[in-house]
Amino acid sequence: MKSKHFYQLIFLLIFFIGVSGLSAQNTAGKQPVLSNLKGKKSAELEKVIRHYQQQGNKQKLQAAIFLINNMDGHTSEDFMWTRPDGSRLPFNELDYPDMATSLSAFNALKKTTKIGGKKMHYNDADTITSRQLIDNIELAFAVWGKPWNKHLSFEDFCEYILPYRVWTEPLQNWRKTYYNKYSPLEKDLGGFGNTFDYCTHLNQSMSGYVCTYGLGKRQENIPILGPLTSLHRQQGECQDMAVMTVYAMRAAGIPCVVDFCPYWPTSSGRHYWNVVLGNAGQAVIFMGTTHSPGEYSLVREIGKAYRMMYSKQPDALASIAPPEAIPEGFLRSPYIRDVSPFYGAKNTVNIHLPDNHLQYAFLSVFNYSRWQVIGWGKTKSTPGKPGSSVSFPNLQSGCVYLPESYSQGKKTPLAYPFSIDMQGKVEHLIPDISTPRQITLGQQDGYLIYRQDKRYILYYWDKQWKKISTKVYTGDSCQLVFEGVPTDALLYLRPEYSQGKERIFTVDDTGKRHWW
Repeated sequence: MKSKHFYQLIFLLIFFIGVSGLSAQNTAGKQPVLSNLKGKKSAELEKVIRHYQQQGNKQKLQAAIFLINNMDGHTSEDFMWTRPDGSRLPFNELDYPDMATSLSAFNALKKTTKIGGKKMHYNDADTITSRQLIDNIELAFAVWGKPWNKHLSFEDFCEYILPYRVWTEPLQNWRKTYYNKYSPLEKDLGGFGNTFDYCTHLNQSMSGYVCTYGLGKRQENIPILGPLTSLHRQQGECQDMAVMTVYAMRAAGIPCVVDFCPYWPTSSGRHYWNVVLGNAGQAVIFMGTTHSPGEYSLVREIGKAYRMMYSKQPDALASIAPPEAIPEGFLRSPYIRDVSPFYGAKNTVNIHLPDNHLQYAFLSVFNYSRWQVIGWGKTKSTPGKPGSSVSFPNLQSGCVYLPESYSQGKKTPLAYPFSIDMQGKVEHLIPDISTPRQITLGQQDGYLIYRQDKRYILYYWDKQWKKISTKVYTGDSCQLVFEGVPTDALLYLRPEYSQGKERIFTVDDTGKRHWW
């Protein structure tokens, strides 16, 4: 018993010495590492700690502690092909030399077997092995200290090079494969030490990757391809492109991460792109496989932007609120960092709320005909006044936002939507039904093109979309006229053939239309 207690004390001493150089953020509050080992394979993770204790490498021990202390909550969304009885079909596209060959084999298999599919979800702590984690740490350290990353602090190394995953993609042993594929590029720029030069050179070598956005959903019901799968297919959506780029960059020792806009506030869909840290620590955006640092810029308003981190972020809503208090989606992850100010989103809007029982309020934008959550704020009571207030920070100009509450799986509008114009002026869009007016809506390329004999329904927002009237386009002119339109209202014109991509708009006192 004395021997056991002695070794426990030695372990704790090594642990606290090991984490002393890490920030509270990166070590999740400096909790004892074993407190997070709750998975079925916690013994595997303990092997990693013992390995680096025995090795006596303080920095690698710190790196292992960083990864394990932030592991709980990291998960994979995966997919497997199944037989009619539900059992796993032993088909692996990675067993074939290229995508064309694996696709041909899969199509041949479909002729003889009725193939189904099953989505899988598993936790890293239940799945990852000590060998995988040790190999990842060793290979990450092998590329640290290169001319293009020797400026990195240990904290930045842990966030931008060390992690074995990016988001919720399937867990695969990727680092050696990516290093072997892209490391020969180092010789092409012999002696260089500029991060952006190497990033550009590597990114250009990946230019054959095909973006499949808008070409239909893939057969596997997963949001992100695994790193080896993406490399094998050389095609995917912008999220796959951005995540694959991170793997390629980190395998080469280039500090890289993914930033994302959860929902475009002035268009449909969402977007993901990359950020690289330069030799002076400056962050520069680029689009993996297509546009290198200095060549890329966002073409529309983002509303808000977030960064995919490996460590738990203390300011993330998921770090302070239970999942049931958060709308389903990206805000339930504790691994996101609000980087909106980096993209010029610096407006703060305060909203008075009649309800003083809410703890959190949410902010949504109109995307694919629905209000989609992109941000949140913590409410506070106002001394001497009824109700409460909420502050929404880091909002971009040129957008319309809707404050909402969330309870028992349902969102409810809290206040009228508001717009922020390009000068930062906030206008609350409160419809005045006492002063209806007539408006003329003409065609406009990129926003609205009328079709012969089709119906168009005009709505205004007042806690929900309320119908004003329906018009049929007869082709007599390139416009439609609507009567009885409330003043100062947020409007939405929906055609009978809608695919949900129509944009909301306002009409000012001069009759000019402003798209949002």
